[in-house]
Amino acid sequence: NLGPAENTIGSYQWWRSQAYERLYKYSAHRADMVLACSHSVKRRLVEVYGVSENKIQVTYLAASSAFRPIIDKTSLEKTRQKYLCSNDPYILFVGKLARRHYIPNLIQAFAEVYKAHTLPHKLLIVGPDYLNLNVPRIAQKLGIKDAVIHIPYVNHLDLPLIYNAAELFIYPASEAEGFGIPVIEAMSCGTPVITVNKGSLPEFAKGVSLLVEDSSVEQLKSGLERLIYNPLLRKEFADSGIERAKSITWKITAEKTMDVLWQVANS
Repeated sequence: NLGPAENTIGSYQWWRSQAYERLYKYSAHRADMVLACSHSVKRRLVEVYGVSENKIQVTYLAASSAFRPIIDKTSLEKTRQKYLCSNDPYILFVGKLARRHYIPNLIQAFAEVYKAHTLPHKLLIVGPDYLNLNVPRIAQKLGIKDAVIHIPYVNHLDLPLIYNAAELFIYPASEAEGFGIPVIEAMSCGTPVITVNKGSLPEFAKGVSLLVEDSSVEQLKSGLERLIYNPLLRKEFADSGIERAKSITWKITAEKTMDVLWQVANS
């Protein structure tokens, strides 16, 4: 199941990215069939790797069944206290702090909204800092040190609570985004989503989340301002996101994968 090799750029040394690129291309050409995790990845396999379109099947990834709406207010308050040391509303990002996720842009966009509107919100960033960005240092330079929290790792069992306790979820990305499981996880929890009209994301998030055009500071800021101050739109995206996520499950992925395996076995 292949994703674009750009997913590794910015997370590893350049030579490892090149090695992955060559390995993926070689493997795709050698394989009888290829499973791609999105139509965006399929296009890359055809256009860049030169793989025949007929030998590629798209099988979406999905969220675990643990990701669901949680309405227990006490549990959600405890989650905020645990990770923010307060019961303030917060905006959430979950994912690897890779170059394609534009974390410095996200922090700056949040800073501009935070200062302009005197927000009570915090920005909670969850994920390993592979690029050594030093989130606290960036936040300090922007004058919002106390409003940004970075947690490199949380227990997987806590993630559904973290999504549910957030007011909204934001996921900057580039064309290199092969799928974006955190977006599906947030949707499954009923957390309204801001993401970008890039890579695979519009394939499953269009119409049920706020799609901005790119991960520039201006676009991220615009998305934050629009969703923070529109509770009705947040509710609309929360409800429609849950319904969309129900149609993207590991059961469907497993069935499609088994179909491909049987095709190859019988050919």
